[in-house]
Formats: sequence, structure tokens, C-alpha cells
Amino acid sequence: MTLEIGQLVKFTASARYKEWNKQELAEITDILATYPENQSTIYMVRPRGGKDEFWVYDTEITPTYEQLTLF
Repeated sequence: MTLEIGQLVKFTASARYKEWNKQELAEITDILATYPENQSTIYMVRPRGGKDEFWVYDTEITPTYEQLTLF
């Protein structure tokens, strides 16, 4: 599964060095390496409301979609 730049994702795993929290949202800013050239796909992401960017493996994120809820 290849994600696109600008896509909203949710973290499914805990951070390596406390960069993010599990279930936190982030936006993909770049694709650094893709499978099969690399062992896995690596993305640059920016957490929602944050300034810092960092890399994650494709196994640490899952796509998510913003939903509009009407009451």
C-alpha cells in the first residue's frame, strides 16, 4: 500500500524516541524510500499541529480520513 504526499495518517505503534503518541494524526510530507527498492516504504511526516518532521516506516502508520459529524 503506497500512501500519497499530503495524506492524513494515524500512528499505529509507539514512537521510538517519544516523537509521537499512538493514535495521533499526522500528514505525509515526503516519500523517502519505497518497496521493493528498500525493505519497506519510509515516509516523512509532520504531526497535526506540530512543526517538526520525522521519518516513519509504513508499518507504523495507517491511512485515516477526516469525517464530518453532524448532530
